[in-house]
Amino acid sequence: YPSTWAVQSDAKRASFYSSEDVKSRFIDPTSTGPLGAMMAIAFEPQGTLADVNQVVQSSKDEIQGAKIEPDQSIRFSERPAVMYAYFYGVDDKTSLRGYKIFALADSTLYTFTAEGFNDRFEAYKPAMDSTFRTVRLMAPRTAASFSSAPSATMTSVSTDHFEMEYP
Repeated sequence: YPSTWAVQSDAKRASFYSSEDVKSRFIDPTSTGPLGAMMAIAFEPQGTLADVNQVVQSSKDEIQGAKIEPDQSIRFSERPAVMYAYFYGVDDKTSLRGYKIFALADSTLYTFTAEGFNDRFEAYKPAMDSTFRTVRLMAPRTAASFSSAPSATMTSVSTDHFEMEYP
């Protein structure tokens, strides 16, 4: 991501803003303040591919009044993904344009969002697209393997409070 962008993250989401001042505008697009761009990547444990379609539809439902382009099948970090672009007028002087990408990987739903107000979307789109292309979804973690099995011989330990055997 561009090194001058402001970063905000928690356990399940990382958001990147073209400046610190524009964060509040993405929380409430009708608020006053500078215009800018934002991108975010989030993840949520899921179950099946049907969940992806349900989440995509729910996401579209949340942006009522938007002009939503048809879904596109793309790749997200080498995995099949669904993308849709949208546009809506916030007021008579401000509009918001963006796209969202959804991919299921190892029972986790990943979402990439890129948005910008007015001409900021087109201005920052190359940087947001470039950032998206660099995202690598992590491989699932596997259980630790041990190089040796537990001993077949048991040893005892005894204290004033308990007694037990262990390999």
